[in-house]
Amino acid sequence: MPSLVRYQYLMKPEKKPRKIPSLVRWIGWVLLVQFILINVCAAIYAYRFTYFREAGAKPADDKAPSHFFAKTWHLFTGPASYKVAFNPADTPVVRHQSFTLHTSSGIPIEGWWLKQDSAKGTMLLFHGLAGSRQRCLAEAIAFYNMGYQVLMIDFRAHGQSGGAVTTYGARETEEVHLLYEYARAQQLNNISFWGISMGASTVLKAMHDYPDMRPKVIIADAPFNRLQDHLKGRARAVGFPEQPFAWLVTGWMSVERGFNAFSYATENYAAAIKCPVLLQWGSLDALVTEKEVKAVYEKLSSSRKKWMVYENLGHTSFLREDPALWHRTINDFLNQ
Repeated sequence: MPSLVRYQYLMKPEKKPRKIPSLVRWIGWVLLVQFILINVCAAIYAYRFTYFREAGAKPADDKAPSHFFAKTWHLFTGPASYKVAFNPADTPVVRHQSFTLHTSSGIPIEGWWLKQDSAKGTMLLFHGLAGSRQRCLAEAIAFYNMGYQVLMIDFRAHGQSGGAVTTYGARETEEVHLLYEYARAQQLNNISFWGISMGASTVLKAMHDYPDMRPKVIIADAPFNRLQDHLKGRARAVGFPEQPFAWLVTGWMSVERGFNAFSYATENYAAAIKCPVLLQWGSLDALVTEKEVKAVYEKLSSSRKKWMVYENLGHTSFLREDPALWHRTINDFLNQ
């Protein structure tokens, strides 16, 4: 009996597992649910932001939300993107012809050629995101009146062109090269580029992707730098924190569309550009910051480059908003 007592005395008491306080567990579950929800929202946004429905599918009362909470919900669930409806009455008033090109995957790319009998050069035009070649008709006619042949297309998933997915210039550089090769096949001379917003970024990236292109001049209006920067601008437009929204959407865009959206940086492609470049930007641009455009400008290898700021203008057509300054700037640059 004494030995039993001694044995029990020497035994260490069994330790009971420590319980995690219920408040800590509750916080953990809340954070986990929030993490899942924000990724679901980012995935939906990335999908809808890169997928364009046919113009006829757009509801007649499809209006942008007006108050903050609706804008926030709209931001995180993603916009419903539609192709711009083609207006048969909104066509060039000068002599022109339509043409169709095809990407390597068979996507039809629709375009116009504004013909001159005797031209001093050729200008290729590239529209912005959610636009079409019809949105660039003012610039097309302006260049035509300056004496240029003008060729313009709808990017894939835009306007009358085929496809439903956009990659914001990552793959659309193929269309820039296709149009350049088409112009050369027609024996057109002194080929130059003009692009706005996504069109401008795509042109600059195309110079890196297709080093065989030798444009005489590039005019780039409000090119965005990184895809994350563009998404930050969309968050700023509704007064919402830029991160982690931009980072998550960029990541999901990479997964869903099969390209590295994080590596898309226009400034990284600018070093390949040695021809004269006119870079234009509006001081009130809410989507593209001055820092973004200057980062691209400083990386340009061109020995003749010009930086032009349109005061009190935003992310818009500078020709439509300030035609006198646009004509003066463009003519001075092209005639140097």
